[in-house]
Amino acid sequence: MTWHAITFTEEQISELAHNTFEDEFQLMYLSAGSPRGMSLFEVRSFPVHPIYYVSPESMKYAASLIEPFGPVPCNAPAAYDIILLAGDFFVPANIVASHLNLHTGRSGDAVRSH
Repeated sequence: MTWHAITFTEEQISELAHNTFEDEFQLMYLSAGSPRGMSLFEVRSFPVHPIYYVSPESMKYAASLIEPFGPVPCNAPAAYDIILLAGDFFVPANIVASHLNLHTGRSGDAVRSH
């Protein structure tokens, strides 16, 4: 499953479409029973518009909300750059692990892959 990035246009931002998107995403998250892994993040890149990142799990539950905004497949965002806007707050730990290429060793401890 793939992450997706969404960048809102000037017009969408002036119409507050990004705020509506956040609210609708949270409602879909709650309506779906708060599924693990369904999250919406923001990365602020001043002076450029914020970029929203939608976790892979989100497409199962909120594709009808996400697709009209032209999501672009991408890698997971860097954990130190993100702000959780809506959804599952456990996802950042998964992002950190994916960026460090961690896997579980025999002892059950997380170890870095070579």
